Amino acid sequence: MKININIFIENILIQAKSYFKSLGLDENSISNLLKLGEESLKNHLSSLFLFFQKEDIKSLRETLHALEGVLLNMGLNSLALKIKEVHNLVKEGKVKEAENLFRKIISRGP
Repeated sequence: MKININIFIENILIQAKSYFKSLGLDENSISNLLKLGEESLKNHLSSLFLFFQKEDIKSLRETLHALEGVLLNMGLNSLALKIKEVHNLVKEGKVKEAENLFRKIISRGP
């Protein structure tokens, strides 16, 4: 399963921009929020791949929870729910299942 994080993030930012516009935010504010969102997404997603590799459950739980919050703040509620499913699998100790679902979500896009 080929995963391109940059395309995934780009698609998220496109959707987030529409969401921010619907809130009536000005272009400068939208630009600033998108930059912050992009940075957060890159950090969280790259960390998650490492934490899955190490099977670091504590870090996985914390980072998945943080990613859920970022996605909710960007108006991507359905994607946040998918990440919550991954988070719940990690909480249940089903790390490999969680990783497979995470990779599937990332490869399909938001």
